[in-house]
Formats: sequence, C-alpha cells, structure tokens
Amino acid sequence: MTERTPVVYITNLGAHDYEPAKEFGELRFLTRGKIKRYATSTIYRDFIDGMSDGIKEDFLLVSSLSILNSIAAAIIARKFGVVNFLLFSDGKYILRSVNIDALLDTNEGVGNEEDLRPDGQARGLRRDEADAPPDKG
Repeated sequence: MTERTPVVYITNLGAHDYEPAKEFGELRFLTRGKIKRYATSTIYRDFIDGMSDGIKEDFLLVSSLSILNSIAAAIIARKFGVVNFLLFSDGKYILRSVNIDALLDTNEGVGNEEDLRPDGQARGLRRDEADAPPDKG
C-alpha cells in the first residue's frame, strides 16, 4: 500500500478560511452548499464515498452542522478506533484525538457492555442522575 499525506476532512465547504489547517494535510471537502440535515442516509453515503481511502492518521476539522460532524466522526471511529479532531482556537487549529478503542477495551467505567443497563445508561445510575450536569461543589 502506498503511503499518502494525511487528509483533513471538512464536512462542508463554508465561508471560513481553512488555510491554517493545511499544515495537517490535504484539505478535502465532503459536501458543498446547502445541506438537507435530515437526509442522514444520503449524508452517510456521500461521506463513505469521500472517505473511502481514509487512513488512521487523517483529521476531522470540526465545522458546519453538528449532524455532519457526528456522521463523519462515527465513520472514522468505526473504521479506525480513533478520531483526530482539529478544533479552531485563537487563530489556529489544534489537534485533539479521541481513542475510542481504548474506551471500549478498558475495565473501568461504562466502556464494557456489561456495565450498561438495557436502556444504555450506566448501572447504578437512574436516568435523571445520568443526564444531570456534574456537581459544581
């Protein structure tokens, strides 16, 4: 397999200046123009096509509609077990990686299937506790 330069996936071409993200790799826009946000199957298919040659070292630049970022992150996480997010901060992009596989492999917390109730909440928590914001004191 030929190695390639990492790609910075951008979910939709917007009016932002993405130039600073080029330091991380080639910019690739997955969609352009107005998006039908409820057409999630269409978005998914477009993203699968646009990310077909993806590698673990690629990046997801967080921008545009939350559903676009959610679908792109899910595809990358499922395929590679890690998502390399680029977040805009103080005029530049910063890298934040989330290793999904490490969460699933851990013996602590809700990373294990047996730690979840059938409704998806952590054992020992009522739904209202699971959804409550953390204590500030």
